[in-house]
Amino acid sequence: MTRSATRGPVEAAYLAALAAFAESSGIDRLEIRDLSVTGHVHLGVEPPVAGHGPAGLFPPDLTGYHDGAEVCLPVALELVRAMLRDQGA
Repeated sequence: MTRSATRGPVEAAYLAALAAFAESSGIDRLEIRDLSVTGHVHLGVEPPVAGHGPAGLFPPDLTGYHDGAEVCLPVALELVRAMLRDQGA
């Protein structure tokens, strides 16, 4: 079985656990810590995505994507999804 074939259930479990923990803790925002953005060199297993992992979640110049920035839970879940997929976030 390939990595992409097994990613769905594992990825869904990670995201569900994060969402459940946040909900049970009354948390609706998370803080970005130790962020990164991919450059011209891509060493991940998955193919690179256009615009890096945060594309579509932040403006093209990545305003608001910085260490210490607070994001709402839906954005945080998408950033975690990008991390799990080696997509630069």
